[in-house]
Amino acid sequence: LRKEYPNITPLKDGNAYASNGHVLARIDLRTLANLPLEDIDLLDGYCIHANAYKMLLKRDSIQVKKEGDAVLIVTAIGKNELSVQLCPSEEINAPNFEAVMHEEGKSVRIGKIGLNKRYLGDLTSAMGISDIRLDFYSESKKILVSPVSEERTGIKGIIMPIAMTGSLDFDPEEQNEEGGLQ
Repeated sequence: LRKEYPNITPLKDGNAYASNGHVLARIDLRTLANLPLEDIDLLDGYCIHANAYKMLLKRDSIQVKKEGDAVLIVTAIGKNELSVQLCPSEEINAPNFEAVMHEEGKSVRIGKIGLNKRYLGDLTSAMGISDIRLDFYSESKKILVSPVSEERTGIKGIIMPIAMTGSLDFDPEEQNEEGGLQ
């Protein structure tokens, strides 16, 4: 029997996927507390509760232990020790997040667009970054969010735009050399 859980983070193909229904983040597990590749392979096909995943992000070191055939225990070592039992993905009706994570072709310059700043904040927090790049594919399609830093290429996110009416509150011509507003 499969169940639907809104607060799960699926672990698949070396990535963790986090979504609140408004935004989606894909985080390369190699960026998680110096996790070795053999441990990343053990995590494939499991899910972790979103709150437990957030706590693991704050840890200095993580160890993965397999107990039995179906359950993994993740032990994080930092100020306090934390053990988290993972659930096999086949018991959870997790969406295929990767199906919507791909790029939509060539990025384009668009006119008016709106973003919900709370959702964008949730996304950058889940991705663990503050300096972002936004790739637009049309005024009504998803926006691909990625870190500016070349060292964090395994982290991606998507957010949907908000339909805008009326005039812009700023002049797009008044941008600094990096493309930000003055």
